[in-house]
Amino acid sequence: MRKKASSHNRYAIYLRCSTDDQTQGDFTTIDTQRKINSRYINEHGGILAGEYVDEGRTGTNLNRPGWKELLKDAKAGLFDYVCCTYMSRMARGNQYYVAEYLLNEVNVSIVLVQEHFTLDLAGHVNREMTILMDGIYPKMVSQWTSTKMSEMVAQGYFCGGTIPFGYLAVPVETAALSANGKTPPKKLVVNPDEAKIVEHAFNRYLEKDTIASVRDYLNSVTARKWTMYTTKYLLTNCTYTGIQQFGKWHNDNAHPALIDRETWQLVQDRLRTASQKNTRGPRSDEYTYYLRGLITCPHCGCKYTNSCAKNGAVRYYECHHGKKKLTNCPVCRVNADALHEAVLKEIKHAVEHRTVMHRLIRDSEGWSKADGSLKAQRGQLGKLLQFTNVQINNLTTLLAAGRAQQSLLSKLDTLEYKKNTTAAEIERLDNLIAKSTLIRPTAEMVQSAWARLTEAWDYISEEERIALMGTFVKEVVVNEKNSVTLHMTINARNPEFRIRNNLKNGSGDWI
Repeated sequence: MRKKASSHNRYAIYLRCSTDDQTQGDFTTIDTQRKINSRYINEHGGILAGEYVDEGRTGTNLNRPGWKELLKDAKAGLFDYVCCTYMSRMARGNQYYVAEYLLNEVNVSIVLVQEHFTLDLAGHVNREMTILMDGIYPKMVSQWTSTKMSEMVAQGYFCGGTIPFGYLAVPVETAALSANGKTPPKKLVVNPDEAKIVEHAFNRYLEKDTIASVRDYLNSVTARKWTMYTTKYLLTNCTYTGIQQFGKWHNDNAHPALIDRETWQLVQDRLRTASQKNTRGPRSDEYTYYLRGLITCPHCGCKYTNSCAKNGAVRYYECHHGKKKLTNCPVCRVNADALHEAVLKEIKHAVEHRTVMHRLIRDSEGWSKADGSLKAQRGQLGKLLQFTNVQINNLTTLLAAGRAQQSLLSKLDTLEYKKNTTAAEIERLDNLIAKSTLIRPTAEMVQSAWARLTEAWDYISEEERIALMGTFVKEVVVNEKNSVTLHMTINARNPEFRIRNNLKNGSGDWI
């Protein structure tokens, strides 16, 4: 709907074109739209408030950055009108109704500079038919493109994309195309030098049976940088057998083949077999990672997680960030069996050497001390209780002297209540202080306890071993591939954890 323009009207210009639009004529280009809309605003004495552009964007939906910015500024009240050359520039088909509704909701109208519709029935029908045809047009273009691509594949023409290594894309000149001035289509022809390299690459894979050997060969004889991915793509590309595959269209003899189909199929079979061999089998549930959650990486600031290689034959602890390629971890992973053995050896070393245990007790942070505020509060309450007892004794003396006044009795009751509550609070604080203060064990006590636990290692279950390892180990920091820092603690994470050996069934019982 067009508003009557005045010298105070603020206009925004919306410009849009898709690739298909640009091929149909100059009137759809961004520059042409800008000139037409700007001329209209100047002729009507309006003020240009902003310009919004969506180049190379389809009009069949409103998921366009320029449109979104326009709608946001329209809601902010920055302009009164939006100028478009045609309805199809704003949106196509039903999407135009949506765009028009959203703008009308914020009191902004669309001005169609090149399209005019009368307000009578004929004008309404003409407008609706235009919106319908604008919506049908992209579907027609899609159908035309589909027909064109189907015929191009059938004729063996190259339909675009990266030209495969070993081929050249050469234009095919015809009299009809030359007369019409159109760009001629292209066909793939053999590049003799590169074709020999492709043939040798396929034969090399059949000889060596590894993609890496083909990659190394290609890097040595070409200027390109070949990776495992690009090398495998070359070995699996059916284009080298003369087949052209473009979307749903297929031509078995579109261009000269570089590799015979028997050789190509043999390579595919070998690749499939190798892929199945390298597929990791189901992870074994029999192996237990005793230190899971206890190993940290100082380089990446994360925990180590369990991992395996060679189809589960070798187990590792692996840096989580390094595994996800989030960082370039210098260590990345450590052998789980070797680490378990080293940790158990250090635990037994502490059991057998008292100086080592003394150092652990000295460095341990497991013993907690009572909060200083609790002790301070306990001291104040003790003084208050002492003062209250003095007051009670004084009142009792007065009452014994025969001065049994009601006020003295009432005050005595109050003091007795205060004494009882203070004593109860002191008892509560004493319990808290006792709970937060652990008795410092001797080296002999810890060595004796650890010795019993290490002797039980061979008789307890895997779950109990994990819990037991958490009793000994606080943290393992991986410094280098063959160097870790082991932080042990004499306090179990679960203070109630105890194991009783059951030699009869070979496992431990939780008690």
